[in-house]
Amino acid sequence: MDPSHQCVYLLLLSVGLLVDRGFCQHFYLLRPIPSDSLPLVDLKEDPDPAFDPKERDLNETELRSILGDFDLRYLSVSLP
Repeated sequence: MDPSHQCVYLLLLSVGLLVDRGFCQHFYLLRPIPSDSLPLVDLKEDPDPAFDPKERDLNETELRSILGDFDLRYLSVSLP
């Protein structure tokens, strides 16, 4: 076997080993893991009444006309 064939063989072998490692990403913890110990950040809400919804913003019939194809199986106009 001449040196050029050996180089090609080693190159293919090393690429094959690197590709094999790429399929096992979950073993190397590359994705975030859910945790119950993360700190909760308080939401900062502006108490300005200018940002509160107006009466016409809460009108159910007007909202349905704006939404168009309103599917009651998946959408709701009231709180759960």
